[in-house]
Amino acid sequence: MNPSDYQAWMDRAFLFVEGTLLRHAAEESPTRITEDFVRGALIDGLKASKSEHANDVVMEEDVPWNTSPDFNTPSRAFGKDRARQHDVAFKSAGGTRLVCEAKWLKTKDPAAILADIWKLALTHSVDEKEKNCCQTFLLVGGLKKPFQDALTELRRHKVPLRWSPQGKANGWPRPSNINFGSLYSKSASLT
Repeated sequence: MNPSDYQAWMDRAFLFVEGTLLRHAAEESPTRITEDFVRGALIDGLKASKSEHANDVVMEEDVPWNTSPDFNTPSRAFGKDRARQHDVAFKSAGGTRLVCEAKWLKTKDPAAILADIWKLALTHSVDEKEKNCCQTFLLVGGLKKPFQDALTELRRHKVPLRWSPQGKANGWPRPSNINFGSLYSKSASLT
């Protein structure tokens, strides 16, 4: 698949997640939605959107660039002695071709979003040839106030992300080009 095929696949999967969230929110309180629920909906959306790849979509795939303890605190292992992982991945015969981080905010947590951005950037840049780079996506949602507060904080720190049109007919935003050198200096103030 080429990059536009992956983009179209994720667009359909994100719409599936959106529909699942709307249906679930109508049935019970939105505060009961969890990140695991969103991750499961994303996997279901990917499988439904491209059934020929359903067996190749996995949850919690180890990042290809690091399996060592948490680099912020070397004496403490990451995630209860687990390697860092992407929330959702598509693995083909040639390796991991697509990864997505899903974040469902119930509290304001811009640092967690930024950590996921770094994970995705490092994974995207693992392959030497640009055409073989893993396609990376970020799905962020949550309760209204924590979600808005986290986005406001990221924008205040000039993290240049474009957000979906939230149901408007304007189409999807263009991909963001992030200057990671500049972003690195801003990261410390969010943690």
